[in-house]
Formats: sequence, C-alpha cells, structure tokens
Amino acid sequence: MFGLVRLIAVLLAWFSKHPLKFIKHPDAGVLIDQLVPKYGYPLEEHSLTTTDGYILVMYRIPYGKNHNTTNPYPVLMVHGAIGNPESFLSPSPHAGTAWYLADKGFDVWLLGIRGSTKSRKHRSLDPDRDRAFWEFGIHEIGIYDLTAAIDYILSRTNKNKLFYIGYSQGTTAFLIMASVLPDYNDKISLGLNIAPCAFMNYNPSTVFRFISTQWELLKHILDTLGLHEIPSLSAANFIKDTMGLLCSEQTIFKDLCFIIIYTGGEDTGQINSLTPQLLFTQIPSTTSQRPFLHFLQLMKSEEFLYYDFGREENLKRYGRSKPPVYKLEDIRIPTAYVYSEHDTFCDAKGARKIIERTSSKHVHRIQVPFGHVDFIMSDNLIQQVGEPIYNFLINYTADIK
Repeated sequence: MFGLVRLIAVLLAWFSKHPLKFIKHPDAGVLIDQLVPKYGYPLEEHSLTTTDGYILVMYRIPYGKNHNTTNPYPVLMVHGAIGNPESFLSPSPHAGTAWYLADKGFDVWLLGIRGSTKSRKHRSLDPDRDRAFWEFGIHEIGIYDLTAAIDYILSRTNKNKLFYIGYSQGTTAFLIMASVLPDYNDKISLGLNIAPCAFMNYNPSTVFRFISTQWELLKHILDTLGLHEIPSLSAANFIKDTMGLLCSEQTIFKDLCFIIIYTGGEDTGQINSLTPQLLFTQIPSTTSQRPFLHFLQLMKSEEFLYYDFGREENLKRYGRSKPPVYKLEDIRIPTAYVYSEHDTFCDAKGARKIIERTSSKHVHRIQVPFGHVDFIMSDNLIQQVGEPIYNFLINYTADIK
C-alpha cells in the first residue's frame, strides 16, 4: 500500500513539472469531403459498383487550386491496407501527393477500396451482419475494385488510358490485376508503385516473421471469435479517438505514438510532432482478415503467391493443393517504382525483386532514411516522392488521348 501511494506521489510530482500539452493538428479528424474544399480545391464524389456487388466511393480532384478547367491526364490513386483516400492528401496541401499532382496538371481520382470507411456497402450484403461481405482479399481488390475504377474513369473522362499510382497494398493489388487480366494492360499508360509489396519474405521484423509461421493458428482464432472484419468498425473508431487524443499530447505520449508508427523500424525523423495525430485520425480503416493473412503467407514464401485457402479449398479453386504464382513477367504495362532502403515493412530487397520481374522502366530509390509510413506522411514528401513521380508521369502523357 505504501509503495502504491509513493508511486502516485512520484507521478503527481512529475506531472506538476511536465504538464500535459494538447495541441490539435488543424486537419485531424477532417474527412476528405471537407478537407479538399477547405483548401480551395474542387472535389467530386462518385459511386461505382463492382461486378461482384461492392459499392465503392471514389473522389475526384479534377484540377488544381489555381485552375478552372479539368486537367487532361486522369490518374487513379489507390491507398494501402487499413487506409483511406485521405492518405494521399497528408500531411498537408503543401506536402501531399494528390494536391501536388492536381496542381501539376493531373485529373486526380482517389479510390476507397472495398471494406474501407466509406466503401462498406454492397448491393445485397450487410457488412454488420453478413460474413460473406468480408470474404475478400487483395486478389478481389485487384480483380474487381481496380478494374471497376479504371473503367469508370475512362468512361467519365472519355480517355483511352489513365495513370495508376498505388501505395503499399495498392501496389500489390495492381500487380495482381496487371498479371492476371491482360486486357487492362492496354488501359494504363504507366503503373507507378510507391513502397511496393509482393515478395514479403525479406521483412526483417522478428515479430512479423514469427506470426507468419502461425498464420493458420491465427486464422483459426479469428474465425472462432467471429473476427472477419479487422478491426471492427467500433474498434476502429475507438482506436482513432484514443490515439488521436494521445498523439495530440506533446510530452510523454508523443514518443509512444512514434514507436507505434515505426514498429519494426527506426524513427527516420521525416514527420513532425503533430503528424501522428493526423495519421491516427485517418487510420485504421476496416478491412477483411484475408489481406493480413495473405501478407503473412507471403512472408513465409520466396514467391508472390495467390492466397492459400488450405489444401482442400485450393484444389477446388486452383486445381492444385498449393496456390499458384502470380506471373509478373506477363505484365506489359510500363512500370515505375519508388522505394527506400529504410522501408522495414515492404523491404528494399523485395522491391528490387519486383523490379527485376516486371522489366521496370523507371526506378527511384530514395536516398535519405524513409520508412513505410513516410511515403504518405513525410514533411519532405514532394521532394522525395512527388517530384520523382511527376518526372516519370510526364514522359507518358502523349499516350493519353
């Protein structure tokens, strides 16, 4: 009892000398439909339905702040796992990739993939009651969501091709689509992959690598608990509210926020003290368990494989006991890559393997320390990512008519 009283006294004394300082990021909690007009940019909201019934939201910034006519070059941007379209608008209009491209003459389309915050809809399935809603993975995102978005944009803009930009899981879905559906190779002028993820066996995290060896047990536990949506909508909102509050505190909790952001890697110093608060009011978004399990499976393999459903289901779906390999060599789209040696989730060795398999046309290796989250949150995003992207894209504008 005396020890507890002493601990409380010590904590009270510490807090008296280090008072909590809550500083709110001006865009924390501001969703895209309010954020874009806030800074003087035009915004359209579109709804599209995939061939398997998912109803997706897609936002369009047709031109930049100082223009008044639609830009001529459509670009589809697809976020990563547990993310939202806001990812490409962070950390600010002065640093976010989507703002930069709109100002540079691109017609920017931001897709919310199935299961994400505003794309939790289906023609017949209820995400809160029907398990079948959540029976999708990265494969379905690539085959159905990306193709629906591409067709929709080309129809609306009356263009023959568009540019594709994916981040993290957005690159995985692109590689799946481009390798499996050859017809869509003719609809993309350049496929640009930021922090590309496919060959995950190079991930250096001992925690992730251990969990990957237990993915079947993890799946069994999740299924037993009925956790097909990860995280649940209520859990996602709780995490956002809690972390958004803690990360607005500029003394003791700030360090914790940075530790979580850079899990498995080093703090690269690329984001400022308010950015974690902004990040945690945007993520996590809801998604299915399957993308996480697929990434864990890939950490055990030296190849870029289809999702492993288990022997019996694999035989039904693939006609073989083990999942087949995605043939990246079949991709005919010119591709470009932006990657970092300091990305500890989608490791540089894995990125280089993708580059070799796809006969890449353009590669930019970031020279400064740059972690996985830095690709969407760095204060130096324009210099390190935006400008290289622009230089790649501008070489292919003549292909879009």
